[in-house]
Amino acid sequence: MPDKKVTTGTTSTQDNNIIHQKITRIKELTLLFWVNEKDDSRCSLFEESCMTRYFNILYSPEYKKETHKVYPVSISRFDQIKKIIANRIDQNGGIDKAKVKEIGIFSHVGKVDGPTTQYTVNTPAVNGYPQQLNIVRGWDDINFNWTDTGAMFVMYGCRSSFQDKDSGDGFASKLSKLANFRNVDIWGQTEYTYPSYYPDIRETSLIRTFNIGWSFSPTYMVADKEDNGWDALFPDEKKPIKALPMQCFKNGALVKSVDQSIFNDHRKNKPND
Repeated sequence: MPDKKVTTGTTSTQDNNIIHQKITRIKELTLLFWVNEKDDSRCSLFEESCMTRYFNILYSPEYKKETHKVYPVSISRFDQIKKIIANRIDQNGGIDKAKVKEIGIFSHVGKVDGPTTQYTVNTPAVNGYPQQLNIVRGWDDINFNWTDTGAMFVMYGCRSSFQDKDSGDGFASKLSKLANFRNVDIWGQTEYTYPSYYPDIRETSLIRTFNIGWSFSPTYMVADKEDNGWDALFPDEKKPIKALPMQCFKNGALVKSVDQSIFNDHRKNKPND
């Protein structure tokens, strides 16, 4: 049986000899990291949001199983990401045959220094905040081996693109200026995030306030104002709570401000046969 990951072409030479050429297709990798700490009640939200994104990719019209590889990964520290990415690239043929298309981070986030664990220490850590990975020799030291076009890095946690006098243009903007994030879309949230059944509307249920019932429906982390909790539990279909937009930076410049349904929405999926 021919290798599904290889295209066989032919070229004609003198005397009608045929030369068969194998054209290897680059594999595009997506790694979705969710933080799993034993005593953090938000882990269920992180995991299920991660899995919603996972299935949205698998059932998207653009997905090709021969070349698109998607990995949901449980981590306890952000300094694990560097090695995990390197291992997945090696498993798929090395840096010349496997490129990273998307990275997703499902976690808590601090508005100044980015993704944070609740308890676990990262190395190298932000000075005074050991639960956060430092940019220098941390985030800037990861070889993502990005695809040439369309690569994206998405932080779904609270205020990952929040702008004020302390955070400046936001953590997403800071990452977008790094050499190893060049030409990559860096997405972050503009406010605190909450669970929702939809990527563009904040709507949830009482059962989820008890930290159960996560796996029965899609789960998204959406940004919203703090005082809309009651309305999210008892939504008005005529006046839905619209999620606040995410922001997307590229090479230090703001290029998009829109909710995540532009790239992450189960309503756009192919039927699950």
